[in-house]
Amino acid sequence: MKDKTIFVEYFGDSPTTRVLDFFIENDLYDYSKTDIFRETGVARTTLQDVIRNLLKRKLIIKTRAVGMADLYKLNRGYPIVEEIVKFAVSIVASAVKAELAVAKV
Repeated sequence: MKDKTIFVEYFGDSPTTRVLDFFIENDLYDYSKTDIFRETGVARTTLQDVIRNLLKRKLIIKTRAVGMADLYKLNRGYPIVEEIVKFAVSIVASAVKAELAVAKV
């Protein structure tokens, strides 16, 4: 992961947080484990466990298979996911407002 996002800064730099943050920020498309690994830096073996856990909790869904690769995306139809996304957006907005207020002083 290149830079820590506000979401990761607030909730800790754990593999699950990084992967969930990736899906929240990139929710328009579906992604393979290789894509997720490349963007988050989460080790492949750890990523397997994180993906399995997020699938079990219905936070992400498998959308399709391309060749041998399964693709996943955020489960925007699940109410808990919608609340997580709203919360993430709220945290970012609050952090930006706070930084702007400090910059004005």
